[in-house]
Amino acid sequence: MMSKSRLVSMLPLMFVILVTNGLGFTEEDIQELDLPREDGSYVELEDPGIQELDLPEKDGSYAELEDPYTDPDVVSEDPRRRRSRRCGPDVTSWLIRQMNRNRNNRAIRSCRSWYNTFLWPRCLVQFANLVANCKPWDYKCTQTFRRRSCPYRCPKTVTLCGRCVNYDVPGNIHYGYVGRAASIRRWVLLFAANTVQKGGIDDARDQVAIRIGMDRYDVPSKRANFCRDVLSRIGSLNRDGTSGCQRCTTKY
Repeated sequence: MMSKSRLVSMLPLMFVILVTNGLGFTEEDIQELDLPREDGSYVELEDPGIQELDLPEKDGSYAELEDPYTDPDVVSEDPRRRRSRRCGPDVTSWLIRQMNRNRNNRAIRSCRSWYNTFLWPRCLVQFANLVANCKPWDYKCTQTFRRRSCPYRCPKTVTLCGRCVNYDVPGNIHYGYVGRAASIRRWVLLFAANTVQKGGIDDARDQVAIRIGMDRYDVPSKRANFCRDVLSRIGSLNRDGTSGCQRCTTKY
C-alpha cells in the first residue's frame, strides 16, 4: 500500500471542508466514480450479507480463467535466467480472504451505520488508523510476503493471479475494497490517496489498483471475475522490480 502517514489527519479535515465548502470538487472531477446499476440506480451503501469474492479453485486455477494477456517478461526472458529469479509468493487467495473478512471489520461496520450522521468524522479517523503507514492494513509494511524460496532475487514482489507485480498492489486493491465497504465515496478514496502522496499526486498505477478494489465491492457481478479484471489491467498496475521474474506457485 502507498504511504499514508498523513491520512489520519487529512481524512477528517477533508470531510469537514467537504461539508462546509464543497472542497471545490465534484464527483465528476475524478474518473470512474460510483457505478450505477443497469436500471440507473446506484449501489446501496448498506451491506446486508453481501456476496463474498470467489476464491481460486483448490488446484490453483481461477474459475477456469483463460489468460489471453501475454506477459512479455515471461515470454522473452531466457529460460536459464528465468529459473534463477523468482517472484514473491502467490497472494491471490490470501488477498481475497482478507477482503472478505475485513469488509465486516468492526470499524468498517461502524462506518456503514454512521454514514450521513454526526459520527461520520469518527469513522474516517478509524479507517485512517487501519490503512495509514505501517498500520494493520498497510500490507507492504506489515506482511513479509515470503514463503519458502519465494521471492528469490526479485525483492518487493508478489504473485497475483499468476502474474508478478509489485508488493504494493495487494494493499491498494484491499484499500479500495474496504474503503467502499465503509461507505466512503469513491472520489474521496482516490482524492485521499492523491493527497497523502509526496507532492499531492498519486502514482496512476496505484489508482488503477484502488479502482480494481472499489469495483469488486460496487459491482457484484465482477466478484467472481477478480483475476480476469486484474489480468485485463495488468499492464497498468505497478510492476516495478518484476522484469524477468518467474511467478511463484507457493501460496502465501
